[in-house]
Amino acid sequence: MAIVVRSFGRADLIKQMTLKVLAEQKDLSLDKDLYLVVHTDEVKEYERTLKDFPIADLIVKTKKGGHESIKAAHKHFPEGEPLVFLDDDNIGFQHYQKLDAKAETRMLNLGEYIEDAFLTLSNYSWGSWTANLITNFHWMKGKPWKEFRPYHMAGGFWGAYNSSLIPTNTAHEDDRVRTARYIEKYGGCLVYNWIGSKGFERTVSGGMQSSGDRANEKARYMKTWGICKHLHRTDRLYHKYHTEPYYKKSTGYWTVRLKSITQMRKLRHFKHYKWSNYFQGPQNPDKRWVIGSRKGPKF
Repeated sequence: MAIVVRSFGRADLIKQMTLKVLAEQKDLSLDKDLYLVVHTDEVKEYERTLKDFPIADLIVKTKKGGHESIKAAHKHFPEGEPLVFLDDDNIGFQHYQKLDAKAETRMLNLGEYIEDAFLTLSNYSWGSWTANLITNFHWMKGKPWKEFRPYHMAGGFWGAYNSSLIPTNTAHEDDRVRTARYIEKYGGCLVYNWIGSKGFERTVSGGMQSSGDRANEKARYMKTWGICKHLHRTDRLYHKYHTEPYYKKSTGYWTVRLKSITQMRKLRHFKHYKWSNYFQGPQNPDKRWVIGSRKGPKF
């Protein structure tokens, strides 16, 4: 297993963010499992910063862009290796162990989640896992601890077995392209509802968004519009499982949304599994059914 952190332009900041969060975990061996993907121009800066920090190795890439970091990791590790991907600006994880009260804690057992995730994937021959994108406590109260379903695998925190489904050709929308691939092959991904990435810091300098193909702020509107339109026209699965591109004002990007389950069930059948209780065994889901058939409730 390897934890892969993509970083760019943050050699002096990364120990205050993602690496600090990882060092707090009680069940990780960072000197064996942690890899940073950095650009060749920045190797010396990161080596200087990390000389006293336990990491397994640096993975050096020669091209800029978040998708090039994923490609470099994909090439570095053997087929089938369990990989966990994190961005470099994570300042914590939101974590609920019970949902009958506001019980948010700072998650310190990431290793336990990783172990459970890959054990579950292996048990059911699935390909990927992620954490929820919604941090609203009232939304969480109605959700199981984890479930398998069609879900957006956001780029900042996800895991998968190393395979050709992982690398993409663009940084913008790479997570959408990857999500569609996993939905097509497996019917979705395993999602943990009671944890989530917390406080991704978009105001600090550097980061993947400054190294890829989203252009500068003035050119971003047209650049991201062009990428979305191209993908929607040429990538069969991106088109199959997503809506038409739209402009998201809060980010300044063009993007897409996953189609609704009602729309998706017309395209294929989906398996839906639920585990309601905290660290309920992978072999003992409390609910499972095929979406698109007449059996079982709908979302």
